[in-house]
Amino acid sequence: MACPIAAMLILSCGQRQARDAARALGRRVATIEKPEWTVREPAVERLLAGGQRLNVVAFRAGGGLIALLQHAPDAWWGFMFQAPGAPSGGAIGAPPHGMSAPGFTTELRSRIKSPSDIVGVSADGVAWYLDAATGRITSLSVSGYRAPIPGLRLPGTARRACALAGGAIAFLDDTAPGRVFVQDLNRIGGDRSLTLPTQLLTDAGAEWSELRFGGSLGGPCILWAPVLPTVVVVTDSATRPLGPFIETMRPDPWYTRFRRWVERKPSPVAAISATSFPGGVAVLFGGRTPYAHRLVDFYSKTGRYLESMLLPKPALSIAEGESRLFVLSQIGGAVRLASYILPDAIPVGTIPPATPLMQNPSKEFAGARRRQPASR
Repeated sequence: MACPIAAMLILSCGQRQARDAARALGRRVATIEKPEWTVREPAVERLLAGGQRLNVVAFRAGGGLIALLQHAPDAWWGFMFQAPGAPSGGAIGAPPHGMSAPGFTTELRSRIKSPSDIVGVSADGVAWYLDAATGRITSLSVSGYRAPIPGLRLPGTARRACALAGGAIAFLDDTAPGRVFVQDLNRIGGDRSLTLPTQLLTDAGAEWSELRFGGSLGGPCILWAPVLPTVVVVTDSATRPLGPFIETMRPDPWYTRFRRWVERKPSPVAAISATSFPGGVAVLFGGRTPYAHRLVDFYSKTGRYLESMLLPKPALSIAEGESRLFVLSQIGGAVRLASYILPDAIPVGTIPPATPLMQNPSKEFAGARRRQPASR
């Protein structure tokens, strides 16, 4: 008699887990993904003290290069892969010619004194960094070639910037909350100013300093902050909230917020990271779901929800390049990069030609589909 009872208990437990998983996924159409490849980056790990979390400032990809900027300690990295399905590993943080040492040498410090953002990565694998100390945007390729963009200098109070199509740069100025500025290399007449919907920030309790850019070659720039219930799409002429996420974040009652303030606990976050792709926007979701830090939600350019991807492990940041989603993660002391093929339902669109600016002189819930990695 005990065996049938045990079997019933096991069946009931499995059904309850499936219901809980379905409830956690909400209205999502999710895909359990296997990475094309995963590579561990011990050079980054050696830079971190025991148990220290990687403090990601920016994470971008394109042209066979994955670029990472971190703070505390300050370092930039470039991870090359020879082909989308064939990673080569090698990190470069300082010249000459692909050294695997992180950090800044004296020569690099003289060129980029205070890197505060990765503006973008070109189609030929050149990353562009914003120097907050000088307002200059400087390129750094894996060959060690470095050059500032001629004729382009942002205000010294600019801390975040993103490359737009057509040779323009969108940036935020610490002294002008509520505005996004656009500087165009091909137009004479100074910066253009775009209005940002500040009520969106106020309602969510977001600080101006929390805003960050995401973006990819061929996609728009994306402004996001952890507590915002959406992201803001930025073009060279307008800013537009994408619309509510597929899983909404309801505001906590005042007594919950007060208790969190007393206990010094952080506010729940909606977005962990966000990026664009030529067909829309991808958001690494936090929220209150058990799958926080593992769900990547895809939206069209108009804000329509498309599909979700469930990562096998929690992630820190995402970036898109060459119809791949690149994922940065840290489990314990292990820092890893992984590449995923975008789901079939994602319209990747077409990548426009390089602009003058960017040229170089197991089943976890019912109904899930599993994609196989591409053959190498």
